[in-house]
Formats: sequence, structure tokens, C-alpha cells
Amino acid sequence: MGPGAQTMKLNPADLVAVLTVAVVGLLQFVRCRRDFSQVLYETIFFVPALVGAVRIAGPLHQSTGVPMLFSFVAPLVVFGMAAVILATLLNRVFEFELGRAGWVLGIGLALTCAGLAGHAVLRAVLEAYGPQRPEFGEAMMRSELARQLYYFTALKGLLAKMGPARPG
Repeated sequence: MGPGAQTMKLNPADLVAVLTVAVVGLLQFVRCRRDFSQVLYETIFFVPALVGAVRIAGPLHQSTGVPMLFSFVAPLVVFGMAAVILATLLNRVFEFELGRAGWVLGIGLALTCAGLAGHAVLRAVLEAYGPQRPEFGEAMMRSELARQLYYFTALKGLLAKMGPARPG
């Protein structure tokens, strides 16, 4: 390296985010090549499963006293299993393949699923270590990828640009 060159240091949040996105993205892409419609349905149904788990975690924690980690993970597992079951049933009736277009769309679908999984894993790790180890939360705020996954900022920006044009 030349003078003044900086090395990129991965913090724990970067490591969790990169590993989750890489592993889930690769697995989902391979699965898309074999059964695109199944992965599509699972991803579609995983969105409300994740949203439901996030929404129910706080009230469940407050009303039962169960640790926040379990208040998030338990509903996510239940809703996630329901999502897979519904996706499988739907796929049995409406199975389809897209041929070569499935490869390109499979990349987008795999990345979408990887982003959702990244959010879920970061949220779980933050709940597991946040109170005892605030440095993970700080590391997450320093990590661009972790912040993007946790707050869905890129997705929100994309949706805002796709929204109706404002008169101006």
C-alpha cells in the first residue's frame, strides 16, 4: 500500500451483516435456479412475518416480561414457519419458472431475501447484546451496510423515488 492509504477495518456489525447477506443471498440464488416460484412466495410472505415479529416484540416483552430477544425471535420463527407453509401450498397450485429471466430476477430476489434476513439477524444480535454490550450498537451505527439493513434506508429511498410525481 502506498503512503496515506487506509485499510478498511471490519467491526462486528459489518461482519454480521456481510456474512448474513452473503450466505443467505447465495443460498436463495441457488434455490431460485431450482424453484423460482417457491423462493418468490417465501420472500413475499417473509415480509409480513418480519414486520409482524418486529411489531409484536415490544408489546409481548412489556406484557409478559420475556426478554426482548425472545419476544422478537419466537414470533419470527412462528410467522416464518407459517410463511414457508403458505408459500409451499401456493407453490403447489401456482408453480412457475422463468427460464433464463429467472437467473436475473433470482439475483434480485436473493438479495431481497438476504436483506430481510440481514435485518432480522442484526435486530436479534442487537437485542441479545445491546443492553450488556452497547459497543455493538455503536459499531452498527458506524457500519454503512448494517445501518442500511437495519433501517431499510436504501429501500425507503427507492420507494420514495418510485412514488407519485409531485407537482412542482
